[in-house]
Amino acid sequence: MDIGSALLLSTWLVAALLAVSRGAEWGWLSSRVLTLALLAVGCGVWWWRHGSVSRSPLIDTALLRMPAVAAANVVALLIGAAMYALLAVLPPYVQTAAASGYGLGASVTRCGLLLLPMAVTTFGAGLVMAPLASRFGDRAAVAFGGLVSALGLLVLSLWIGSVEAIVVASFLTGFGSGLAYAALASMVVQAVPAAQTAVVAAVNANPECSAEPSARLWLRASFPRGRRLRRGRPSRHIGSRS
Repeated sequence: MDIGSALLLSTWLVAALLAVSRGAEWGWLSSRVLTLALLAVGCGVWWWRHGSVSRSPLIDTALLRMPAVAAANVVALLIGAAMYALLAVLPPYVQTAAASGYGLGASVTRCGLLLLPMAVTTFGAGLVMAPLASRFGDRAAVAFGGLVSALGLLVLSLWIGSVEAIVVASFLTGFGSGLAYAALASMVVQAVPAAQTAVVAAVNANPECSAEPSARLWLRASFPRGRRLRRGRPSRHIGSRS
């Protein structure tokens, strides 16, 4: 086992995730965040070069350069970031008292029930992925899942004040992300030699784990702390200046 490669991989992953998840709290230009960023970049480059020349690398970097594997990792990160962004925004919004000018004033239990369709359809999508992929192919299943997730987010953005729209968005987003993730796993496994399937499957899980801090980073950039909104309601265009 290549212990050096394992140490380098774990170091740059932990440093990068810690910098992204704590950047808003510590300050993006603080010494801690900049040190973690430099550590992540340095160890990441070292790990990549080490894996390229090692006779028995922990992860063969040639596999990561394969178009199917690289595309699957990028898609997994994007779909995961969209799903976690929804999970980060929707519960606080639903539980906000209606007297504040927005929100539904729902209890924690009701909020959980509104998100229940996402959990159910994410599980169910994995069951229907195989017949869909066998007929139309893994790539088509990934694209269809991404479109369904995007449709769910569109419904939520247009009718966020409606309980019915929240349920529909939860249903569509859960089904789309579940279908896409299941198809992505099948796609990367079929793209590599049989002896490397466990490695690429594990690597493909990393973008999914990185999606949550990436979503938090995007949300914190879109909704700066301390910004006052007109009439107590979220502005329609967060990035615009009034």
